[in-house]
Amino acid sequence: MAGRRRRGPIGGLVRRRRLVLALAAIGLVVASLFGHDVHDRLIVGGANPEGAESERANAWLARHFGAGTPHLVLIARAGRPVDEPGVAAAGRGLAERLRRDPEVAQVTSYWTTPAPALRSRDGRAGLVLVRLHGDEAEVPSAAARVAPGVRGRQGPLTVSVTGEAQVKVEAERRSEQDLRRAELVAAPLTLLILLLVFGGLVAAALPVLMGLLAVTGTMAVLRVLTDLTLVSVFAMSIATALGFALAVDYSLFIVTRYREELARGRPPYDAIVTTMRTTGRAMLFSAATVVLSLSALLLFPVPTLRSIAYGGITVTLLAALSSLVVLPALLSVLGPRIDALRVPGRVITPRGPGIWGRTARVVMRRPLLVAVPLTVLLLALAAPFTQVKFGVFDDRLLPAAAPAAQTAQTLRQDFDAQATVGATMIALPALKGPHAATHLAAYASRLTGIEGVREVATATGTYPRPRPCEGGRRSRLHAVSTQGEPGAKPRPASAGRTAKALKAAKAAEPEKGPEKGPEKAEQAEQAAKPEETGKTATSEKAAKARDREERREAGSPGERGARAERAARAGAPEPGGGRGPRDGRAGDVAGCGPIASGWGGSRYIGAGGAWVSVTLDGEPYTAESGAVVERIRRTEAPGPLLVGGPSAQLVDTRDAIGDRLGAALGLVAVTTLGLILLLTGSPVLAVKALVLNALSLTVTFGVLVHIFQEGHLLWMVGDVAVSGTTDVLVPSLLFCVAFGLSLDYEVFLLSRITEEHRRVRDTTEAVALGLDRTGRLFTSAAVVFAVVMICLATSGLVLLKMVGVGLALAVLLDATLIRGLLVPAVMRLAGPANWWTPWPVARPRIPPAPAPAPVPARP
Repeated sequence: MAGRRRRGPIGGLVRRRRLVLALAAIGLVVASLFGHDVHDRLIVGGANPEGAESERANAWLARHFGAGTPHLVLIARAGRPVDEPGVAAAGRGLAERLRRDPEVAQVTSYWTTPAPALRSRDGRAGLVLVRLHGDEAEVPSAAARVAPGVRGRQGPLTVSVTGEAQVKVEAERRSEQDLRRAELVAAPLTLLILLLVFGGLVAAALPVLMGLLAVTGTMAVLRVLTDLTLVSVFAMSIATALGFALAVDYSLFIVTRYREELARGRPPYDAIVTTMRTTGRAMLFSAATVVLSLSALLLFPVPTLRSIAYGGITVTLLAALSSLVVLPALLSVLGPRIDALRVPGRVITPRGPGIWGRTARVVMRRPLLVAVPLTVLLLALAAPFTQVKFGVFDDRLLPAAAPAAQTAQTLRQDFDAQATVGATMIALPALKGPHAATHLAAYASRLTGIEGVREVATATGTYPRPRPCEGGRRSRLHAVSTQGEPGAKPRPASAGRTAKALKAAKAAEPEKGPEKGPEKAEQAEQAAKPEETGKTATSEKAAKARDREERREAGSPGERGARAERAARAGAPEPGGGRGPRDGRAGDVAGCGPIASGWGGSRYIGAGGAWVSVTLDGEPYTAESGAVVERIRRTEAPGPLLVGGPSAQLVDTRDAIGDRLGAALGLVAVTTLGLILLLTGSPVLAVKALVLNALSLTVTFGVLVHIFQEGHLLWMVGDVAVSGTTDVLVPSLLFCVAFGLSLDYEVFLLSRITEEHRRVRDTTEAVALGLDRTGRLFTSAAVVFAVVMICLATSGLVLLKMVGVGLALAVLLDATLIRGLLVPAVMRLAGPANWWTPWPVARPRIPPAPAPAPVPARP
């Protein structure tokens, strides 16, 4: 008889409980050993879509011209003007030391390149721009080795470091530190909350143990994934917090139902069977909902979102596995000892109707009086989301006090940052031949007519934005036809200076050995530009003299094009290099990015094609700059083009997410409807769950925009640098994660309401009883989840702050205002329609709940 009773999956778990627990212990040890170094293999990056135009443009520019956004930006500040001989010698020495580093591919500095954009406005600081060898995963590691050797005091210079690679280095370190701190804080706080809920140490410890199992297993799985694809540090942080919270939630529901059944007098085995057939079934549906919601992130061709999906799906499955397989085996071993080590004076469950049952009855007496004002309030909280402006995190991903963030802020304040590190670069691979320079001149003139373009630089010169003269007429020097005709007279890459630069570059080539090149390059460079003195006034006079000389040398567009073509034929590099990236020759010094636009034709045109540097008005990772990139892509070009740079990356990421957003929303909606239908058999309940979840998440987005984009209530979230934009990845990420989590409580609540309705056959009574029996539980679970997410929000990284605050807010809002007030009001208004189904045969078989009975505290 006992053998027959213990057949089936649950009976198998009970019979083999010791084997299950032994395998779980072995798995925990193996996962701990295998996944301990996973953080060393993660990256900060992967936000650009795979195969995007901006990625192809950046790769082409780096391959053919050594150009691109610098990985490291060094600000070298002195106590006196940077043109003084001692300071200049120290600056050249710093650049030369970097060139000799095997990790470094390209170096550009103010002291080796005649570019005013590389000197601060007060004349007491200069920039050194560095490109490193390696791909996206290797560059941060190279930066971590290079930056410490040049940071700090360097003779008369004080050097600080920023740049995209340095930001990634600091973000990765902070992510690891924040994760460890969050784990140390979250586990004790969770245990304390569970002690208050259960009143006993054994019962409280079980959910925490299940959370540790899920997190440890996820670390091992992510360690495997790092060998197959790029995995973001954000995937690790979000997955561990999510897995721990989910495992605790699932275990909390199961342990509570098991104790409830024991209190009714059932033997341990029967209590486990009833628990797993009711609450366990609901938790299985809940886990499936979360997994399917997270799988929508896989539709986006963005490595960061996909790696978060991998981590989230893995940890959700492990949380379900630990709660639905390991936990029942533990319960069968413990039996009634689940209530051991009780906290004195605690009552497990209050006698009679609880606060949630009483609240539900009050709400259902006047459902419209509750539903309408509450909906208006929620819509008002969601309103800021209509003002969202999408961008991409730059250095402001870090807290404002971080060294890289402080240096980047200095760069924005004291230098022309757009011209040095934020320019948009246009690759023209097919633009070759004898007429290439003429086409470039015409194209550059058209680009200056685009709203938002400040300056264009290419082989034929630098083209400032047209400016009106006194009286409203356009300057003859800067004239550009509004129809896009090449009417501009740009400030050219002067023939005299270009010829000197090319001649100097040729003279700098070493005949024997690589050691002579840098010295000759510096001599040639000094010969190619006017003599400088250490005094600022003299430098200004020299700059004015050079400008007058350039104006005299500027001829017709045809003459400028011919000069640029001759320069390109004389000194154009071969595809893939030709000149070594670190050989110090004058012609290569400016190959590190969109700077020194007047340095000569060979920098912008060669056998592999040509390119154009465009300086925009706004900051690179903003919606306004993205709109300028879209206008550039629509402008007629002299052949196929690829647009790269930070602003183009923003546009490509935004478009990639927008193109797949409909499919992702559709997948989440269909899976939600399908799972709720399978659980309840009611289309009305499925649509209600979908609409209320969407409302809850919209409120969350509105609050996040109000805080992080608009800068309100920052005292609540800590040290945050406000950029005026919301990262384009955040809404899709939060939607897919939070939607599944919100349904977690909806599934649990509807499962219990459906059980009660099978018994009492009355909607009002079933809703009140269902909320009374589950409200305390899912609010306790929501508090546990929110505590874990708030620990995540203590991170110094803004993305993790937003995710932590957003998920905590979504879950608390869902467990209180939505489930506690709106759900009973809506279900009361729907009445019998809640239980209508077009498939009466398919109505699910949920065992009717026994009549509620008070559960006294165990002595």
